[in-house]
Amino acid sequence: MKKYRIENEYLSVEISELGAELTSIFNKKTGREMMWQPNDEVWSSQAPVLFPLIGRLKSQKYVLGGKEYEIASHGFALNSMFSVADEAADSISFFITDTDETLASYPFHFKFTVKYSLDGATLEKKHTVVNLSENIMYYEVGGHEGYALENIEDYYLKFENPDYLTLHTTDESIMLNRETSKISLENGKLPLSMELFANDALILEGVEGSKVELCNQNGRVLMVSFPGIEYLGIWTRYREYDTKYVCIEPWSALPDGNYLDYELVNKVGVSALKPGERNTHTYYISVE
Repeated sequence: MKKYRIENEYLSVEISELGAELTSIFNKKTGREMMWQPNDEVWSSQAPVLFPLIGRLKSQKYVLGGKEYEIASHGFALNSMFSVADEAADSISFFITDTDETLASYPFHFKFTVKYSLDGATLEKKHTVVNLSENIMYYEVGGHEGYALENIEDYYLKFENPDYLTLHTTDESIMLNRETSKISLENGKLPLSMELFANDALILEGVEGSKVELCNQNGRVLMVSFPGIEYLGIWTRYREYDTKYVCIEPWSALPDGNYLDYELVNKVGVSALKPGERNTHTYYISVE
């Protein structure tokens, strides 16, 4: 697998052609690697790109136009070999299109592009979806970046709403319930701990300001801002030991719910593109 590098005076960033996955954000000013480095015993990924679906489906299947399809969790982009469209010193674009294999699980002709660009100490990640089919195309797209921590309990997430977050609850199969709840904050702060993830990811909706800061006792480490993206996942794989990473995941849609049927068009947040249409979903990772 080939890795590509973009850089400027602040950051050096590496991306793999497999999955267009972000594998390194090196802060030149502090000499710190910001990305989780994979460990098969803890988590073997780093920043999977989620397309054309987010999360698990009930029985790994959905129904479209009266036909049933099977597809793996988070879709197929994360296991696809991307091609490079454009490359410069501080930006690079990767893309995939449909294949016989993708058409078996996702019956659309498409072009999906992921572009990484540097602007100072900020990495922009832009996802562009183009419908090349003759029918309306349904899709979801999201990120799954894992950020390295020394000790998880030394960190907290800072939100603009000082009081609470709207949380989607899940059942024992990690399917979403219809009901939401609230998770309390301490002056906008959510302290991190392993127990916070005992029931899997925190799935948030309508985060005020569409941004979250990852902080420790020395202040802000990085900020993820996601204007126009409705949902946010926060996750680490629950273990009895400190996994030393946390994922901050902007999502265009929600995973499957136990109150939903199998129809793809009924998934919460699913996007629809008419033939020839395109849509872009962008978020930003800013490093201190």
